Amino acid sequence: MKSKKDSLLVGGFISTAGIFITKLIGLFYMIPFSQLIQDKMIYYSMPFNVYSYVLNIATAGFPFAIASLVARYYNNKDYRTTLMIKNLSRNIMILCGCISMLFMILCSNVISNIQIGKEHAYLLKNSYILLSIALFFVPVLSAGRGFYQGLKEMEIYAISQVLEQLIRVAFLLGASAIAIYVFHLNSIWAAYFGVLSTGISAIAALLHLHYYDRKKMKHLKQKAKEQTADTSHTKSALLKELFHMSFPYLLMAALGYSDMIINSLFLNKGLAAFGFESSLIESISGSINGPIQKLMSIPMVLALGFSAAIIPHISIHLANKDWENVRKNIKECLSSVLFFAIPLSFCLFVFAKPIYYVMYDGGELLPIYADILRWYALEAFINTILPIFNAFMMAGGLMRLNIRNLSIFTLIKLSLTYPFIAWLGYSGSVISTVIAALVTILLSMYALHKHFHYSFHELLPSLVKILLCSFGIYITSLLCIQIGLKGYDSSRWISFLQLGITCVISMIVYILLSCVCKLPQTIFGIHPSQLIHQLKHRNK
Repeated sequence: MKSKKDSLLVGGFISTAGIFITKLIGLFYMIPFSQLIQDKMIYYSMPFNVYSYVLNIATAGFPFAIASLVARYYNNKDYRTTLMIKNLSRNIMILCGCISMLFMILCSNVISNIQIGKEHAYLLKNSYILLSIALFFVPVLSAGRGFYQGLKEMEIYAISQVLEQLIRVAFLLGASAIAIYVFHLNSIWAAYFGVLSTGISAIAALLHLHYYDRKKMKHLKQKAKEQTADTSHTKSALLKELFHMSFPYLLMAALGYSDMIINSLFLNKGLAAFGFESSLIESISGSINGPIQKLMSIPMVLALGFSAAIIPHISIHLANKDWENVRKNIKECLSSVLFFAIPLSFCLFVFAKPIYYVMYDGGELLPIYADILRWYALEAFINTILPIFNAFMMAGGLMRLNIRNLSIFTLIKLSLTYPFIAWLGYSGSVISTVIAALVTILLSMYALHKHFHYSFHELLPSLVKILLCSFGIYITSLLCIQIGLKGYDSSRWISFLQLGITCVISMIVYILLSCVCKLPQTIFGIHPSQLIHQLKHRNK
């Protein structure tokens, strides 16, 4: 019987829970922070697009490569090599952090002038310089998390992320409030403390991992001393192996996140060509790059969580040539993600207006913002599924095929984005992403079927049932509106309560319908009656 540590589903859920909590904190801190930052939000949100892209390239897939190698050598009881990977990867990430930080500082002026024009470029430049501090510490942090991910210590992985977000939000809100309400400074300082908080929280998370290192490494070092089998691995050989594994991840990061950069390049110009006025374009762009992206991240945490859990499991099964368990992992992971991603994305679509009103108000533009969120709920679902297939392909040793697929994704997205936005408005951005992603997913499905003989037809019955159960959410929302639970025509606190009641009822309906369709039994191997019996027995 598998231990909890050896279960892909348990690891995926633990990792997802940690990321979900961090995203939830990230959603709710924006309510008070928006009051502090006022009209300076652009100086806080805009630098993170470039930061995220540089960070993905700076880390160059090393966390995934570290996790894969650690999982392989630790599983083979080669503890000396495992420790060598930890030390080597930390030093590499320190170097990458230095280079990326210097790049951000040196290019901050040029980027700011391109993004916002010369008049206010110096304000944006300051944000980039403060954010560059995080580019040094976050890569080092990612190396530590990749190491524990490879050991399948997903609890440490998850706690580290939650702690980082808590400290980030505490510093961000506390420092901003003191600056504005105590020292009566301009609201631009809220933006500055906001970007600075990313580096501060990364330092705190590093100290947290160092605390675990003192406990965990003592045991690992003892095993390394007792190891009888000799290891022929040298630092140069491991360095070569790390770069060999991480380089495809570097290309994957550059291509896989290209839609974000492409959208930022063409969104405003496309909306202008569509016929929107400049003031409306600024509002729509600000909403998409800020609130909409945060709300989209709710279902997308599933991709991050399960992608993190997939790597060590499939790496071990491939090393052992255990093809049956590789196919089992694919089925478990995809069916679990679909079970949660479809209803969560559907909730964003159905409750778009009350969700946006409760979280961000929206004012007179609320109907437009709600319509944007409905469209981007579709992109949220696609962006949840696509990284899962990327993780399958990379962990499954199909790196070249995955790079090819993502190159096709980038070319389609690049060629369709501007004409689609100019033709259809903001929905064109979503449609171009969906078309590019569907092509990539179909190519990945074909590759996985060809190399691992996995038949995706096995997922069809569960998929149909999940869709039917999700439709129950829509029916529930209509009934709740009929009894006055609209969630957007009262004060924000009253609307929050109405939305909460409606969402809870909708989720209960979805869970009950899924139990009737026997989805928990099929996907997770859990029988509701057995679970209730265990809970009753535990409480006695």
